[in-house]
Amino acid sequence: MIAFLASFMTLPYLWFILPNYVNNRYYLWYGEGIVFVFEAVFYLIFLKVRWWQAAILSLAANLLSYFIGIKLVEYLI
Repeated sequence: MIAFLASFMTLPYLWFILPNYVNNRYYLWYGEGIVFVFEAVFYLIFLKVRWWQAAILSLAANLLSYFIGIKLVEYLI
């Protein structure tokens, strides 16, 4: 539930707000980097895990989301 909430909070930022301010070339790097840090802090606070566990959880969640998104787009196109 915590991972869903973290993703739910960062998704609008990544999809709708950030593209207006960042060049498309760097969008993925800036966007995913900021989301990674925000979600790691979110997990750190709400799951009460160590910082490295929060970072690994955030990294795993974002990589999984990214690759599922790529496969979904390939399937739909």
